Amino acid sequence: MPLSASRSTEDHDRRHRDEAPRRLRCERSLSLPIVGVSANFEADGDADQPKQLRLTVFLEDEDRLQLSSCGIGCYRPKWLSRFNTRRWMLFWLCWYCTIQGMLVNGLVPSVASTIERRFNFHTTALGRILPAYDVAYVLCCVPVSYFGDRHSKPLFLGIGLLVMSIGSFLFSMPHFVVDPYVYAQRQANMGWCNASLLDIANATMAVHGPVDDSAMCSEQQRDGLLQSVIYVLQKFQYEFIFFAAHLLHGIGATPLFTLGISFIDENVKPSLSSQYVGIFYTCVIIGPAAGFFLSATFLHFHTDFLSARQDTTYKQLYSFRIPEIDESDPEWIGAWWIGFLVAAVLSLFAVLPILSFPRLLPDALKWQTRRLKMDEQDKMASKAVVLLDDSEHATHVSVHNKEQALKLQLWSDIRNIPGALSHLFTNKTFVFLTLAAAADSLLITGFSGFMAKYLERQFNVRSSRANVLIGFILVPFAGLGTMTSGYIVKRLRMSCRCTLKFCIIMAVGSLLLSPMFFVYCKPALLIGVQSDYPNATTNLTMEGGYSLIAECNDHCACSASHFQPVCGIANGERSVYFSSCFAGCDGKYDRIKKSYSNCSCSDDGEVAAGWCQSKCSALSAFLILFAPICYFTFSIGVPALSVVLRIVNYSERSFALGMQWIAIRCFGNDLGTIPAPMLFGMLFEVSCVIRRPPERYCGGNSSSEGSCYVYDNKLLADLFLTFAILGQLITLMFLVAAWACCKAENEITDLNHAAVRRSAIMDDSTSDHLAVSHDFSMPSVA
Repeated sequence: MPLSASRSTEDHDRRHRDEAPRRLRCERSLSLPIVGVSANFEADGDADQPKQLRLTVFLEDEDRLQLSSCGIGCYRPKWLSRFNTRRWMLFWLCWYCTIQGMLVNGLVPSVASTIERRFNFHTTALGRILPAYDVAYVLCCVPVSYFGDRHSKPLFLGIGLLVMSIGSFLFSMPHFVVDPYVYAQRQANMGWCNASLLDIANATMAVHGPVDDSAMCSEQQRDGLLQSVIYVLQKFQYEFIFFAAHLLHGIGATPLFTLGISFIDENVKPSLSSQYVGIFYTCVIIGPAAGFFLSATFLHFHTDFLSARQDTTYKQLYSFRIPEIDESDPEWIGAWWIGFLVAAVLSLFAVLPILSFPRLLPDALKWQTRRLKMDEQDKMASKAVVLLDDSEHATHVSVHNKEQALKLQLWSDIRNIPGALSHLFTNKTFVFLTLAAAADSLLITGFSGFMAKYLERQFNVRSSRANVLIGFILVPFAGLGTMTSGYIVKRLRMSCRCTLKFCIIMAVGSLLLSPMFFVYCKPALLIGVQSDYPNATTNLTMEGGYSLIAECNDHCACSASHFQPVCGIANGERSVYFSSCFAGCDGKYDRIKKSYSNCSCSDDGEVAAGWCQSKCSALSAFLILFAPICYFTFSIGVPALSVVLRIVNYSERSFALGMQWIAIRCFGNDLGTIPAPMLFGMLFEVSCVIRRPPERYCGGNSSSEGSCYVYDNKLLADLFLTFAILGQLITLMFLVAAWACCKAENEITDLNHAAVRRSAIMDDSTSDHLAVSHDFSMPSVA
């Protein structure tokens, strides 16, 4: 019930002061339900100074029990109390961060190359889609971390997970609105040296049926310019859907790494905090592994397997593998969209449990009280004053209901933002740690988003296998680095300076392994593009001068509008031909051997469909170097985070983490105006040798080129190496600067924290009420 300025209220306050002589004071509120409020304006003796509004919030025992009970709204049954423990809290938060990692760092990067081919995107288009996550994070991080820290953290976390689920559903939507992937039509357009090769087109037409040219070239669609406009608009539509979906992913993930970590730390004992946070971050690593493994599984299936016609060979309703097409074909498109539906369902499953958690667990009220006393004794909170209800200079003002109290609290929170920012950004150690994390994030974001594609191009591995390899290497070693680094810091009881030294050593180890990008496989050269035919006579161009016609295939009617690579022997070396037609093949296609015969341009007269299978052993060497670099890189995160939590005010930790993540997203993922995914996408674009020609229609062709077919492996490796070394050097420089600025007298070690907490006296054990002082500046009142 609201408390007024009546005599009974004054007696109640006086009695409460007698029972609890030491009033708890702090700069921020505890975010507890307000049942009684008294407010005072107090002058500090100087008429020119603004008066302070002193707000005291009283919480009855019954409301404290309501505060820590489990449920949603008024539905808080007693049987839910068995789940109202820190272990269940950790379980569901780990579920949340696993889904986030599976989506953002697993599924999205692992299907990027498949989406690029399916929708004929440039790699730079992916570079525009991937930063949507960071854009949403930057826009939402400040309000979510600041106001969520002062209100219900589980509410913000549950809503975030729900938004992430909606984003996952939306990310899969382009598959359901786009036209079926027409493979047969393109296969038939590659040309032939013999009419018997039409059997290839007839075989593949069994999948989608014959192409109805009259339908495609209706009178309303004969205008080539109109077709180009429609094509560009469709590509923009799909790109916008992907962007909006990833934007929702960013909004949904915003409360996880700010409010989530703070929520864990507030509800566990100080001695268990680092262990729980370490488990939490280990699940952050497990998530990407789950995403890579899911995508590797589903990419074995063709994207249109549900709409494929009945397979006459096996007489089944749906053929999970399209006849005559497999992953060795460069035109293969796997079922990239299934993983996002799975992630959406798993996200929805955890929304209600997270929303059901209280603001504080039953055992957390005492820790909250003790930590606030610790802030007072360490004088870490600025502008904190002792509440004096009987001050001689006080002018009493009554607050009669919760609505007015909440307005005052909201006004206080907003007014305190500039001060909180000033505290953080005048802390040099915090600033340099944030810059180090930003530089490291640039590399992690770029490499995690494109490493699977890098393996595909540099070592000629299939998309599904590349995802499995990344999952098997990245997850165990990154998780091992996260867990062991946290354990080492805890076991050795490292101070802030020693922890930063440990981070510097890990950064040096990562830098020394950067030359792993020198290891790559020399690909089979593309005849007519990267090497010449013997006795080449004519140039047949694809937006460039490529010598595709020679004496061995000048009798063929070949088309360069479709790239269908085949592997054969040229000049005694394994080489790739643009298509079987350009290899001079006039024999039939052997469906069992997947090869063509009577090929006049091949030394042995035969070519195999698809790229030449690599016999290079460099992939093993690359992975051997990739494993320890994952360990060293991810060993920095948890120790650096522990330093941040120890060098900022307790009341500003969530806000500090939020501001750090904003800096990471702005400066770590942005260099000027170029986001990191777009930057790494440009590395692939610069390395592109030949790309898909513009889509052709009945009256013309589109104005934009498609995805890239062939890359310059050496150039791509050199570019990745350059950015790896520069990024790690910058990270190392900022870590050294943070170590130099971290002074021993400014550390709040875990040992000191524990001593203060042991000596703290719980107010709620000796009184019927919990009183919290909340002060903020207001204009002078006459």
